[in-house]
Amino acid sequence: MSTDENALHEANLHSILPELAGLLPPELLAVTSSLYAQSHTRISNLKPTEEPARAYVCAQLACERLKDRLALPTLAPRPPLPPRVYASLLAHFRKALVSARPKPVAVGGEELDGALRTEISAWMKALHTEGAEAHVLRGVAAVLVLHRKVTARQTVYAVVCAVTLLALERMSTPDGAETCGDIRWVRNKGYTEKRNEVMRVMAAGKGRVQRETVDHWVKELSTQGFGKWGWMRDIPNGVGFGIDAVGKTAADTAGAGKGKDAARRAATRKVPVAVAVRRGAAARTKMVQDKVDYLSDRKRAGYKDWKKEVLRRCEQIEADERCERVEAAAAVLQLMSRGGR
Repeated sequence: MSTDENALHEANLHSILPELAGLLPPELLAVTSSLYAQSHTRISNLKPTEEPARAYVCAQLACERLKDRLALPTLAPRPPLPPRVYASLLAHFRKALVSARPKPVAVGGEELDGALRTEISAWMKALHTEGAEAHVLRGVAAVLVLHRKVTARQTVYAVVCAVTLLALERMSTPDGAETCGDIRWVRNKGYTEKRNEVMRVMAAGKGRVQRETVDHWVKELSTQGFGKWGWMRDIPNGVGFGIDAVGKTAADTAGAGKGKDAARRAATRKVPVAVAVRRGAAARTKMVQDKVDYLSDRKRAGYKDWKKEVLRRCEQIEADERCERVEAAAAVLQLMSRGGR
């Protein structure tokens, strides 16, 4: 699924589910994408006026099929076509795609909400970062759906490690009061220590990965950033590791169930209005290398020096121009005075 297509599906699903204030379930996105792809094969003769509604219809069908399974809120579609035309198109799609059964997001033949989901849940618990679990699950699913060729187990684990690092970095508090495994997580510092600690915990659970592969995915995902990844934009900034996507502490959600059902409820529950969120005003949102970290203290200081020098040159140019105008005026006056004689 391309970046533009993924963004289109997310926008349509949010339009159909306006009360869904949490994260979009990965399975819902996957089914929407699957129906959209199948529709191009089974329904290829839409009118030019109907074609823009193809993706919207597929998103609504995905919501209808997964409403009970994912406990989705009330559907309130706002179709891009007149009601009668859209209703006819929706009925046509329902009939043509009747055999398209929804499938969970798969990773190399293994369901993400199965063995891998269980492993991720165990790693988050071992790291004492249960509040990040829903965000890591969604991020991993989104990356693996887009990069379908990533099937090797070690590479999948590297993606999990990279997504975990990025999620924890954004959720960490500016005061560095969070604990991750056996280390103190200090925001914007100590990337190597953080990576090694997450890798250590994963290796203890047989999730061994190569440092170089993890670094590759961290660089790849952080460089793409919010512009590409909706799951990254939805991670709350500076809330700490003990608060999950619905504003409850990890202890509050621990008894709500494990595995797929707990993650599903966390992803679809509406966010309370009065959630207390600690935010770091100057905290950066991406973990990047120095050469592309344009918001680092060094780069900021360099920019100030550059700006100061540019302004100085502008003032000098203006001063020179004023001097030239004064000299020109004096010369004119001198000529006029000579002519008067």
